[in-house]
Parts: sequence; C-alpha cells; structure tokens
Amino acid sequence: MSVTIALSSTDFGELLLEAGRQLHTSPQQSHNEMTLPMPARLGKGDFRAIELRQGLTLFFLNYCLDVDLRLETRRDHVLWGSTFCLSGSFSCSVRGFKEDLQFRAGRQNVFVGPITHSVTHTPKGQSIQVVGLYVSPHWLQTWCTDEQSLSPAAQRALQSPGRDLPYCHSDLSTSTMQIVLHQLIHCPYQGALKKLYLESKTLELLTLQLAGSPSDPAQGRKPLLCPRDIERIYRARDILLQNLAHPPSLLGLARLVGTNDFKLKQGFRQVFGTSAFAYLHEHRMEQARLLLSHKDLSVKKIAATVGYASLGHFAVAFKKRFG
Repeated sequence: MSVTIALSSTDFGELLLEAGRQLHTSPQQSHNEMTLPMPARLGKGDFRAIELRQGLTLFFLNYCLDVDLRLETRRDHVLWGSTFCLSGSFSCSVRGFKEDLQFRAGRQNVFVGPITHSVTHTPKGQSIQVVGLYVSPHWLQTWCTDEQSLSPAAQRALQSPGRDLPYCHSDLSTSTMQIVLHQLIHCPYQGALKKLYLESKTLELLTLQLAGSPSDPAQGRKPLLCPRDIERIYRARDILLQNLAHPPSLLGLARLVGTNDFKLKQGFRQVFGTSAFAYLHEHRMEQARLLLSHKDLSVKKIAATVGYASLGHFAVAFKKRFG
C-alpha cells in the first residue's frame, strides 16, 4: 500500500534541521554553504545550497524517498529559478500555470515570476538528482541590459517579473550543459578556489541557458523515451565516466544497463545531444585539463589516466580541443 506524506515547506524545513541535529552535524558548514540530510522517516539523501554572491545561489538535490511526498510551498517574492534534472522525475503544480511543471532526467526548466503557491509531488523510489539556481531577477536584469542578444524564451522570462502571472520554459539540456553540470557536481577544489570555480561554472551554465537556441523542430518527431530508458541512459553515462581509461564497447555498455546497442546509441544522442563516445571524449579532455593544473603529475601519467596509451595521440587530441 502506497503511503503519501503531505508537508508544508516550513514543516519540511524543520524536519531537515532536526535530521541534521540527530546526526550531530551543523547545517551551517560555512558562511555561504549549507548541507542538510534527508529525514530518515522520508528517505535517504541530502540537500546542499551555496550562496555564490548576493542574488545568486546554487543548489544540489540528491535523494530517494521511501514514501510519496506532497510538499506545499508558499512564497511572497518574485524569483528566477533554473533546474537541471539529471535523474528521476517529479512534478509541481504552480498557481498561475495551466499545466503541472514536469521535471525529468535530461531536461532543464526555467520558472520566473511571482510564484506565491506551489505543490510538488515526488513519488517514492525515484533516484532524484537535480542541480539548480536561484537568481534575483533584479541582479539578472542589471547584467542582461541587451536583451536582443538573448534567446526569445530568455527575453520573455526577463520581462516576466513585471507581469501578474509567472512564466515557465522547459527544454532538453544540451550536451554542453551536461558537461558543466558534471563539473559542478565534481568540483576539484576546496576553500576560496572552490567558491570561485563554482561561481564561474554557474555563470557559464546560466549563460548557456540564456543564450539557448530553440529546440530542433524535428525533435518533437523523435520517439519519447520512457523514464526507465532515461535511467538506463544515465547509468550508461555514469559507467563511461567511471571508466575513462578503459571504457566498455557500445555493445558491452548496452548489456551492462539492460538494453541493446541501437537503443542506447539513439537514446544517448536524444538525452545528451551527442554520441556516447563523443561525450566520453569531451570528459576525457576536461579531466586532462584539470589534472594538468597539478604540477606533480607527468603528462604521460595524465594521458594514461584518461585513456591514452600514446602520448602523441593525447597531445594531438588535447591541442585540437583546446588549441
């Protein structure tokens, strides 16, 4: 029998704080970062928020519920929210929207305006991983003075705070966005460098979203992937990234995640906008660039770490990617 727990955002926040106290962890880890564990009665995972500067907050959601959760939130302010869902799915009904917002793996959502009341429905058993931004519309407008350079969706969103009704736009996350999201999740730095790195990558992600081109009209004619297929695509992605030096073949990868190579190839391109091994190559190059900042590692060692037996081949690939 399925059990649904209904909570207000205030009650939910108090449960998060109590869970932190029971684990003897302070929720305020630093002056600008806070991590709270998911209450054990609801599931497993955590919530992390980092204030990068006034008007710009980065957050990470990573959890799996043991119950169906209905979370009601009331606000009295205007906000710009961007979410990038990497795994799982859930929905949110917002006052002023005719249809529920759908958060699904591989998709990005922007919601802007006076969102005064919302109800989020998250089913149990979903492995939810989300990277998101909260941006002050005023801060954003001070930077985006030339709206003509932005995508039509971004232009409309920036004009939304002055309207009575909120605005929402949803689209697939691009392969470039996926790379930046991976870099945010796996930040290689600590302390002041960590904050600087996260801020630069967050601004890069925001720039990609503001400048995003409309979806390919042919996209709508592609067969939609079911949530289970999308989970398999993300599992395949994770296997590739965990095996940079010795990745499995496409056929081997498909067998590992329980699908066939044709479906994996088509699904990977649909979710990430590129082939599986083009995605792998991009991450190899990004990982190599990070490792090269550590002077105690030789170039030969770095090349081997990211899967190149030949130093010459690695040098050619790196130069082609970064010049």
